[in-house]
Amino acid sequence: MDDNTSTAGALPEVERVLQAAKDSVTDDMVSRLAENGAQALDLLDKFNRSGVDKALPALAQMVHNGDLDRLCSLARVYGAAEDAASDDMVGRFTELAGTSFDLLDRLNRSGFERALPVLARLVDNGDLQRIVDIARTVAAAEDAMNDDMVGRVAQMAAEALSVIDRLNRSGVERLIDILDRLNNSGSLDILADKLPSMIKHIDMVDQLAGCLNQGAEDAKQLPPPAGGIMAMVRLMSDAENQAALQFVMSIGKRMRTSCNTGKR
Repeated sequence: MDDNTSTAGALPEVERVLQAAKDSVTDDMVSRLAENGAQALDLLDKFNRSGVDKALPALAQMVHNGDLDRLCSLARVYGAAEDAASDDMVGRFTELAGTSFDLLDRLNRSGFERALPVLARLVDNGDLQRIVDIARTVAAAEDAMNDDMVGRVAQMAAEALSVIDRLNRSGVERLIDILDRLNNSGSLDILADKLPSMIKHIDMVDQLAGCLNQGAEDAKQLPPPAGGIMAMVRLMSDAENQAALQFVMSIGKRMRTSCNTGKR
C-alpha cells in the first residue's frame, strides 16, 4: 500500500523533470544529440565489424602485466620528443637517415660482407688493435712534425732513392754476388779475421808501394850497366848497395820462412 502510494507520488515528479528537459532543449541541441547518437552507433558498428572484440583479451593481458602503461609512457616520450624537435632538427634527422641508408647501400654493393671474416680474425688475434696503434703513432708524428721537418724528411727520402738508383746502375748486384760466393766458400770469414791485421799494416803496404814506385823511377834514370866481373865488384863495393842487398835478402828470408810455414 505504501509502495503504491510512493510510486504514484514519484510519477508526477518524473513527468515534471521530463517536461522541464523538453522545454530546455533547443533545436540545435536536439540536432547535436542526434548527430552524437548517430556517430556513436556508427562507431559501435565499426567496432563490431572490425573484430575489435578479438583484441580485448590481448588488451586485458597488457593491462594486467603493465605493458599498456609502458606503451603509454613510450607514446608520451615520443610525443615529448616530437614537440621538442624543431624543423632544423627534423631536417638533420632526415638528412642523417638518408646518409645512413646511402652508406648501407654502398656497403651492400661493395661486397663489404666478404671483409667481415678478415676483420673478425684481425680482432681475434689483436692485429686490428696494432693497426690502430700504428695509425695513432703516425697521426701523432704527423701532428708533431713541422714544415721544416717534413722538408728534411722529403730531402732524405729523395737522397736515399738517388743512392739506391746509383747503386743499381753501378752494378752493385755483381758485388753482392761476389760477396755471396765468398760467404759460401768461407773466404769471407777468413777475410773478416784478417782484416784488422791488414788495416793495422796498411801504412806499411802503402810505404812499400811508394818505395817500389820510387825505385822504378830511380832505376830509369840510372845509366845502363856495363857488365862484367869488375862492374859487379865495383857495384858491390858500395856500402848502400850492400845495405840494400841485405834488406832484400832479409825480406826474402822472411817470405821464404812464411811460405814454408804455410805449406806445412
